[in-house]
Amino acid sequence: MVQWQPTSALAQAIYLAGFRYDPKQDILYSRMYAIQRQLGYAYGYDAAAFMISANIDCEPIFFEYDNKVWMIELWKGQYGLETGCEIGIYNRNPNDHSGIYNTLDKYLGKRPDDPNPNHNLFYNCVGNDEMLDMHFSLYRDNELLFTRGQEKDWWLTGFKWGIYSEPEQLKMEVAITFPEETMLKAFEGAIKHMGYVYTLDSNSINFVFDRPKTKYQPRLHNPIMPEINEANKDIVAVYDSFDLPNNNPNTIPKELAKKIEKYFTNYVSYFETIIGQAIKPLDGWINSLTELVQLKHSIVNQHLSLFLITSPKASVNDGHIEFSKKADLIFFSNQSHSVAKSLSGGFESFDKLYTDSISNKNLPKVTFTGNLSVSNKEYVAKFELGNPVLAKRSVLFPIAKIIGDIELIPNGDYTNISLAIDGFNEISNANGRT
Repeated sequence: MVQWQPTSALAQAIYLAGFRYDPKQDILYSRMYAIQRQLGYAYGYDAAAFMISANIDCEPIFFEYDNKVWMIELWKGQYGLETGCEIGIYNRNPNDHSGIYNTLDKYLGKRPDDPNPNHNLFYNCVGNDEMLDMHFSLYRDNELLFTRGQEKDWWLTGFKWGIYSEPEQLKMEVAITFPEETMLKAFEGAIKHMGYVYTLDSNSINFVFDRPKTKYQPRLHNPIMPEINEANKDIVAVYDSFDLPNNNPNTIPKELAKKIEKYFTNYVSYFETIIGQAIKPLDGWINSLTELVQLKHSIVNQHLSLFLITSPKASVNDGHIEFSKKADLIFFSNQSHSVAKSLSGGFESFDKLYTDSISNKNLPKVTFTGNLSVSNKEYVAKFELGNPVLAKRSVLFPIAKIIGDIELIPNGDYTNISLAIDGFNEISNANGRT
């Protein structure tokens, strides 16, 4: 079965925001290597969920295993246009308070009703070797909406457009399989203490997330939640008025797509705003952010968040990925609610601007992170890529590092290739690394 690929501007924006479309169940779901995986998680995200029009129940479950504090969090409710749910897996060495952790713990981790210091932390998304086999079924008023899994992931999600739900209308039937009994017992002890009824099957645990056991729910303390709910009802009503045959983002009419794009703009801004607010007190991080903003403006004169290169053909040679300068280039902007813009003519359209930018000796050098999709297959590997170099007819992205296993054969030509640039990993200036 050929995997769905984004072709419209709206679909590209959704892909870059971290999601794919499942035509079989007519839902959106998160990608394995979504940008969110680089951003960790903490209570502050839940408190700020109203920024993405979310009215959701939040259920963090904490336990200790392998010298780390783990948080498996569940969410369900309304996310703007969509009804959905999530399971996310995060952990943290509780004794690591180095670098930026102290600031992130202070500004994002602190919970208003939980004095346990291990629960008031900023957590990292788990690595591939720590992912768990998960499954859930989401019900609305006891009618099945969709299922996800059984599959190994760090963030298992599903979202259905055009349905409005209050969190109380939804329940998740959840199954999680642990790699060994010790970890299972640690999690079992946590949900038992919270008051869950559950069943065990070998190293798997099954339970229902209906009403959250966590007493403090941010949505119930937000004075503007009634307005958010009305706005969500309005966008769902507008969407349903189009009477579309399915939710495929590639086929959404343009007049409706513009209304949906605003949500995904806010979605990316949500993460950037929260992290930005948390790290403001650190002078070193302020300098890094300033340089990053300067770099973005130098390249595209806009607030560039992410960009996607798609091409019918590309080559991997001598430690770089080579695209034609005519390759399609779509950038993901959070300025003026313009989510995705396609640059006709690709890199050729702003050759001079780009050349001027990368020839500026005062411009900081940046290492990008890219997810590679070849011939309709999304590779599990990620690249760290150096500053792009413009050749006469092509653009070269030097491969600084390959993260994880890679199946691409060097010195090979590939068809239907796309590269999603979704992160700035390392920033340095003339004085060295910051």
